Amino acid sequence: MMCSSIRTPSFFDKLVHRAPAPVWMAFIKAISCLPPDDCAMVAAVCISVPRKASLKNDRLISAAIILIIGCAVVAYFIRPRQPLLQLVTPQQELPTYQANYPGDPSLANRVLKSYELAFILVRTPYMTTNLTALEAVREWARENFQTHPDFLHPVSLPAPAENHDTVFGALGYNIFAAPRYWLETQVGELVRGQIASFHKRSAFQSFQACYFDMFGKDSEAANLLARYESDRAKQAVDVVLWTLIWWIALTIAAARLVSNRKRDFFDVLRSNTAAVWMLLAVAYLSQAWFSGQSAALISTMAASAFAFYLYRPFMLVSHQEARQQLVRIRLAPCWIATAAWFTFTCLSVQLLTWIRTGIPAAPDPISLFIASLSGNFLHDPVHAKRLITGSVAVTWLLVTAWALLQRYKDQPYAPEPDTNFETLDKAMTFSRLQ
Repeated sequence: MMCSSIRTPSFFDKLVHRAPAPVWMAFIKAISCLPPDDCAMVAAVCISVPRKASLKNDRLISAAIILIIGCAVVAYFIRPRQPLLQLVTPQQELPTYQANYPGDPSLANRVLKSYELAFILVRTPYMTTNLTALEAVREWARENFQTHPDFLHPVSLPAPAENHDTVFGALGYNIFAAPRYWLETQVGELVRGQIASFHKRSAFQSFQACYFDMFGKDSEAANLLARYESDRAKQAVDVVLWTLIWWIALTIAAARLVSNRKRDFFDVLRSNTAAVWMLLAVAYLSQAWFSGQSAALISTMAASAFAFYLYRPFMLVSHQEARQQLVRIRLAPCWIATAAWFTFTCLSVQLLTWIRTGIPAAPDPISLFIASLSGNFLHDPVHAKRLITGSVAVTWLLVTAWALLQRYKDQPYAPEPDTNFETLDKAMTFSRLQ
């Protein structure tokens, strides 16, 4: 009986059978006029391409394996703990503070009955802002006393609401919990320093006098004010972290645009716009992961789809045989400018919505970020928000004018696919409408 050995097809065997004939004809014509040394170099390059791809895949697989092993080690030996950020202490509010357990219940009665009292304020430059801040503190205290009468002296600390109920939730917790908690601690220290600096200013001293006149100058009132400031400061920690990430990303994007302003400007602008949407998708995914909001998950999918289209633009082409095929295209500069304008408009609308809907009792992320810079978590930063609103409006008008200029400067392009579909590769250029 005769035995025949079966040879496993190599990479070039597969390439020869899969590549279209016109591609190989063009390749043979291109290298037929080269000297022998150049032909050998071309062959070496062709051989190195699959090797580089294989090495890249091996590195990705190795990194994934190392990451999973690290997750298993962290899950078995280490338990990341969320930092207890006490950014304001009662001693900062009242130097003569003395802890009383279980606490004086008369403060809750004073807060709940304070709506029947009138405000008596000393006329100062901060009178209007102090009135708004006192109202915010009273509303916050009333809600907490009605929900948990002993929230100033809790028996046990509330457990953080985090998602550990799925496989991916557990993996994400073991990967990101430790660095996230470390970053929160560092940012908390910075915010603590800003609050301590604000307590030395006349604005805080004026509010402190009005506050103690209203709620009484005792240890329980000092504890209540410290909890209020610390609660607002904790909300600002995540806002500061995401703001730093956005500033770093926007700085890198601006540097890329400046360095490529004379060549490939619109191609870099397209990739930067795609990166902005991808960062938005990551932010929405983080929000959906830790809060379980379905709206954030839907926003993640929408932002990811838009980012993928900008990074790898494509279109659906219909063949004469009633077949349809997705092919890569190249966006014209006017469409890239339109996409950048749309992205900036969406971000501007988000910022303006935060500013317009935020109130002192429920501060928006813009107010929290401004407060983290000044350390003032008591007064509403009205003037700073007006300045941001005006800056966003002026910048939006400039971006809109630039986008319209690109639309009229570059007439709209319409995609016209190549009639020879067999030679249609990754890129497709736009041609002007006749």
